[in-house]
Amino acid sequence: MSTSALMAKVDMPTPPPGGTAVPACFNSLITDVASASAEPPRTELEQRILSMARAVQHKPFRRWPAWSTGERLMVALVLDDTAALSNFGFRVLEAVDRVELTPNQLMRIAREVC
Repeated sequence: MSTSALMAKVDMPTPPPGGTAVPACFNSLITDVASASAEPPRTELEQRILSMARAVQHKPFRRWPAWSTGERLMVALVLDDTAALSNFGFRVLEAVDRVELTPNQLMRIAREVC
C-alpha cells in the first residue's frame, strides 16, 4: 500500500505541493503499518504454537512437554525437526495433512521463531 493510499485511508490531509503532510519521523511508522496490514493477524492457535516452538527450540525432542499429538506435530514442522516427526511415525507430508494449520501459517510461524 502506498503512503498516499494509507494517508487517504486514515483521513490524513493530502500534502501541499512540494511538502509533506506527515512529519518525517512518522514515515517508518506508516511503512510498518502498511506492511503489517498485508499479513493477516495471528490466530490464537498460531500464537500458541509460536510460544511452544520458542519454548523447546533448543531442547531435544524427548524433553518436550506432554502436548497433544497435533501440537507436537505442528511444533516439529515449525522447527523442521524430522527426528521428532519420525518418533511419532510421521513423514513431513503426512504431518502437514494431519495438523490444523496450513503450510503457509506454519512457515510464517517458523520465520518468527528463527
